[in-house]
Amino acid sequence: GLEAAASGDPIAAMEAFRAAVSESSSHSHAAIPRDLPWRDHTMIRIAMLGAGRVGQVHARSIAENPQAELALVVDPIEAAASALGDLHGVPWTPDPEDAFSDASIDAVVIGTPTHTHIEMLKRAVDSDKKVLLEKPSDLDLDRIDVAWAAIEQTAPFVMLGFCRRYDPSFREV
Repeated sequence: GLEAAASGDPIAAMEAFRAAVSESSSHSHAAIPRDLPWRDHTMIRIAMLGAGRVGQVHARSIAENPQAELALVVDPIEAAASALGDLHGVPWTPDPEDAFSDASIDAVVIGTPTHTHIEMLKRAVDSDKKVLLEKPSDLDLDRIDVAWAAIEQTAPFVMLGFCRRYDPSFREV
């Protein structure tokens, strides 16, 4: 497992992580309580914003989760959006507003270029979506502070992803 993480290949590292979790898990996904008051269905519907490298990894993880549905792929580069959407058999669009305005979508994963993160985060929160935001939030600390202050009272379901937290090279730093 550590060899895969140390190799720098994020897909190999994710596979190693999945294998380790599967081997060590004492319960199935079905054992997790799903009486969440913010949705009235059992499967969470997620839009993937960004169809680049990290978007492909997240889309695959969503598609493989039996309690999640990849509902939409969004990327302004239509070839990227269509390739990832078609791969998973889901609709795609170049316009993020399609995800924000769709009441059937519960959450978004923001894997767009860093300079777009804050705007996507604000739009997602304003649209009452749950959010997984890839790091970094932004490259300007002041913009991050302003954004978090603006959403902190209305965004109880915002997570910041840092998928290489346990990568040995990152742990050393």
